[in-house]
Amino acid sequence: MPAARPRRARQPRVTISDVAHRAGVSLATVSHVLNRANGHVGGATRTRVLRVIRDLGYRPSAVAQSLAARRTQTIGLIVADVADPFFAPIAMGVEQAAERQGYGVLLCQAPSLGAERRYAGVLEAKRVDGVILASHSVRQPNTHLLGLVARGIPVVAVNRPLPPCSVDWVGFDYAGAGAAAVAHLVSLGHRTLGCVTGPVAGRRAYLSAKGAEEGFRRGVLAADLPLVRRWMISVPFSYEAGFRLAQRVARWPGRPTALVVGSEDLGLAIVRGLRATGLRVPQDVAIVTLGDAPFVAYTEPPLSAVRFPLEASGRRAVALFLQRLQSPHHPPAREILRGDLIVRESCGARTVATASAGAGRPPSRIAKERA
Repeated sequence: MPAARPRRARQPRVTISDVAHRAGVSLATVSHVLNRANGHVGGATRTRVLRVIRDLGYRPSAVAQSLAARRTQTIGLIVADVADPFFAPIAMGVEQAAERQGYGVLLCQAPSLGAERRYAGVLEAKRVDGVILASHSVRQPNTHLLGLVARGIPVVAVNRPLPPCSVDWVGFDYAGAGAAAVAHLVSLGHRTLGCVTGPVAGRRAYLSAKGAEEGFRRGVLAADLPLVRRWMISVPFSYEAGFRLAQRVARWPGRPTALVVGSEDLGLAIVRGLRATGLRVPQDVAIVTLGDAPFVAYTEPPLSAVRFPLEASGRRAVALFLQRLQSPHHPPAREILRGDLIVRESCGARTVATASAGAGRPPSRIAKERA
């Protein structure tokens, strides 16, 4: 039986006292150097301390540093669903921007208001420097978020409706997207249009759905076309609801020749539902969706869609958080990001292209989209 290898003696941890002793300075001087308080330490002394730190391999305690600086260099990120193609890019944008600024991200998935409240408490206990919340655009109680702000923890909301002037906020121009979709369909010759969105009224009303409906209304009126109320439909955000609705649309007398649809999931379900009745997309009904998850480019036919800048919204959220740290008493910022209309086959256009979809104006920028 081979002899057991002798264990190496564990090297004692180098302390700040060791650095101070070797450099011939006080503990306070080493602390000033570590915290970059250059006004308290001369250039030669600072250089000597840094050389000793390097030679000894000293690594300051992250816990001790965070207690001293009252910063942990961490951001708490609460998202409704980390696997959702809407929230995943937002989280990626937050992580990338935070890393570039030297921050770590603690990611929490909160599919319910109760989970959201629990994680707000967990992140506060973890002493995060701020919280970014990305959730569905449904109005719901926000006292837990406002409580964090009242206790000095910056909060930035992405997509979540919040009272004006309460926290920094990043949202999307859903109304502009809806109007741009209408303008594009009108440019293709359509004169009878319908709109399918998620819930627009009641406790579970979605800001995105209300925005899409408002943009649709604005676009139709701007084109001097009739606004047919029965063709403005609100259904739950689900495949089943979209599929069933499509079968109703197929039986409508004088049905619309084009639909603006409030989400990719609804769009895919409506395409399948229409095909099940024998109707073709786009020959019988053209479709543009608000939302451009990766799968929509691979449906049959590929869906024309408004692509919202999801990753950019995450990066902007981090930027607003950093601004809040620098200016804690500055009025809360509200930023609305515009989308791009990605023209594919479902709308009936012959050219696959990208167009600006902001502020309800017709597409102002066209560029070929790479296949």
